[in-house]
Amino acid sequence: NSSSGGVDIESSPIHRAEQTGQIYSRAIKQVGSGEIKSFKLDERLSEGGIAENKEVFGKLKEKYPDGSKWIVGWLDMDSRPAPDIKTGKEAVADFSSWILDKISFIEERGGYQEIDAFSHGPVIAAFAVKLQEKLGINLLPENWENIKIFDTLLNYFSGMHLWVDSESPEIVNLSFGANKIEVPIDILDELKKTK
Repeated sequence: NSSSGGVDIESSPIHRAEQTGQIYSRAIKQVGSGEIKSFKLDERLSEGGIAENKEVFGKLKEKYPDGSKWIVGWLDMDSRPAPDIKTGKEAVADFSSWILDKISFIEERGGYQEIDAFSHGPVIAAFAVKLQEKLGINLLPENWENIKIFDTLLNYFSGMHLWVDSESPEIVNLSFGANKIEVPIDILDELKKTK
């Protein structure tokens, strides 16, 4: 999160993501582009490391062998594939909840806020799939389900930029990949309830 008073960094508690957050924090300090106001972990930015769990990910890839289509299978799950791994729906609901909290904060404080979210690719990819369904527009790369190398898709979804203005609190502006879109808050409220 960036504001005139400095930068707040929030990270998934998964070790790899926390390391990235720490590296980002050091880079900001080294180039002198801002002061780090806070660094905290938030479980809502994590899916539980689904792509790192060989057993769970292996079963999904076996059932959905075509590239990134496993995300659809993950989103269709009604129960967790492992105790520490969320369903795709849980990940989307948690991520939407996190965004809504940021919006509430800027509404209370007033002004304008920009947030760069560097999340686990599966979280942002799942969020984009559900957002695309709700908005009825194409947000994902063409034939994204058939991208054979999942890292290619993850690069597309490695980050998301969002900005909120307290004068228009009913709209959130999002950009990821080549897409810039306006998302009504009520859509995020719906996604928050997808569990």
